[in-house]
Amino acid sequence: MFHLGSQVHRWRRFVYRAERLFMFLGALNVTFGNGNAPLLEEFVVDCGDVGHRHVSPDPWCYFPTSTTCKVPQIRTVDVRNVPFTWNSPMLRGLRNLSLADQTHPVAGSGRLSVDRLLKILSNNPDVETLNLEIRCSPAVLPPRDLVLHKLKSLTIAGGDANTLEYLGHLTLPALESLSVRLSVPEPIDDALQALVSRSGHPQIKRFVCHPAYADEFPCQAVAAIPTITHLEMLEMMPRDVLVQLTPRPHSDSPGPADTEGVPNLPGVLCPVLESVAIRGCPSLAQALPELVQFILHRNPHELNSASAKSTSGLPPLKSIVITDCGMSLEEDVREWITARVPHVVLDPLVP
Repeated sequence: MFHLGSQVHRWRRFVYRAERLFMFLGALNVTFGNGNAPLLEEFVVDCGDVGHRHVSPDPWCYFPTSTTCKVPQIRTVDVRNVPFTWNSPMLRGLRNLSLADQTHPVAGSGRLSVDRLLKILSNNPDVETLNLEIRCSPAVLPPRDLVLHKLKSLTIAGGDANTLEYLGHLTLPALESLSVRLSVPEPIDDALQALVSRSGHPQIKRFVCHPAYADEFPCQAVAAIPTITHLEMLEMMPRDVLVQLTPRPHSDSPGPADTEGVPNLPGVLCPVLESVAIRGCPSLAQALPELVQFILHRNPHELNSASAKSTSGLPPLKSIVITDCGMSLEEDVREWITARVPHVVLDPLVP
């Protein structure tokens, strides 16, 4: 570490991961020397053990807590469960930003306020990938609305009422990927609908959802995003979602398209869906009939069949992933799925 510290001026990437980061804090402080890294483009410090995040008699004297560091080329910052200062020069002009603080909710006295989080984002107008796994404290100063014209990928994890507050100040016209992973129950459906509407209905292709409660999938928000081609359901009850992904009887004829290239099938979520992932969903065992009907309407014919497309007007599924659901599909069900979908990933059969 001490040798590395003498070479800070030559660094382009710094990646440091440890379970108990405080044990190496002294070395980190020395490593960053005078805080001048003219070539540094990527900076990652990841502490896996939340309980040891700030346990140290020494101050944190490294780039994200400095207000005077010089990192003119920095483009990617990822800090997890370690301190950072909202007005650090390191948190400016980024393309990729990831901030994670997985502290227990009762230990939030030093949390970032909503207005300061928005200030960080406003200092990164060209950010393209944003991952926020933090719980904020209420705003001190009145928050300002913010448009991030180049943001393509947004991940929100953790979450509380203040998460919805800062989300309500964002407009993201170029958004392509949205991942929502909540650990506390909040009415995220309305907030996501408002974000989509406010952003001019961007062409979101990828949506990942891990709700706080297994039955709280934001169906109305997803219905407002007909361009989704990749859907992931994590640790939730997939039955109702599978039903809404499947055309109802007597409604297979699409109407005029509201969005160019997207079939208009009333009541059907994700009409251009190409891939689905279902992970960590124990209740899938009770939803197998709905899963079969969903696949049947999307891929009614086997891969080697001479028949053409589905009569439902929906594009065929290209990939389906089902893992960690506490069950392995029976051999006949596995064969039926793999005969229709080109790319299939399933947990291995249990002897």
